[in-house]
Amino acid sequence: MAVSSEIVIKSEGLVTVRRFQDEKTISMFDLMNILTRENSLVTPILPSGTKGIACKGNSFLIAIEEQPGLKTISFRYFSDESRTRRLINLLLYFPWTYHFILGSLSPIVIRTMSTSFSTKRVMWEDDKIGHMTVPNLNPPDSSGSATWCYGNIDLGEPARQSFTLNEAITKLIVSIWGSEFNQDIFPVALRLDAIVSEFRKTKEIENDLENATGSNKEFLTALTTTKSDILKYLYWWRKKSSLSPSERDKVFALKYEKPYKEVLQSFLTEGDDDGGF
Repeated sequence: MAVSSEIVIKSEGLVTVRRFQDEKTISMFDLMNILTRENSLVTPILPSGTKGIACKGNSFLIAIEEQPGLKTISFRYFSDESRTRRLINLLLYFPWTYHFILGSLSPIVIRTMSTSFSTKRVMWEDDKIGHMTVPNLNPPDSSGSATWCYGNIDLGEPARQSFTLNEAITKLIVSIWGSEFNQDIFPVALRLDAIVSEFRKTKEIENDLENATGSNKEFLTALTTTKSDILKYLYWWRKKSSLSPSERDKVFALKYEKPYKEVLQSFLTEGDDDGGF
């Protein structure tokens, strides 16, 4: 007998999944497609990858899912003792990514965006999501998720430009990934001893440097003289990003993992003066 589920929808925008022995099993996503066809649901146009949305008064919480894959990240680093800053583009692997965005609906205002990761797609409320070391991403808070350093990203632009919810969130996520990453914020809460130790033992950097050119050669040259664990970590990350998908999931272990439902609930129980989440 397969495991099937009974879905109990709560007013806070969450669902409770109860599992029983039954003859048929379908995924949460198939179930939601069935419910959408059979029930009229009225929402704003939602961004691609929307996993769920909850509204209370003028406030909203939206969860966005991004599939795993390689992203080109621009990173500015100190190249030498003179503190000259150099910029390099790094092709890095990111696992399943989950953004939790809090804001107001009228007008559209983004208050904060937190991000967690998972080595597998979240299918059930008890599936765990966690944290990985990413420049510009703060250490996780009590929710288990981590907020971004927004740099020059203007969170007030959606209200001034009368953006729709879809436009505001889509532009925010694109701006985050397209922003210039640096070593000003780096989650020291995550110990990188094992990675740095592996870096010291390998001779790969010397082999890479022999065939490197341009900005890539400058980056590798900086690695041979720097004391920065950040650059060593990014070198390790780039090398591991070239592994096969199954191997990458073993390498990119996450920290501070919590069930998906707990992370959601932590946002939904946050109070504010406007009566929102």
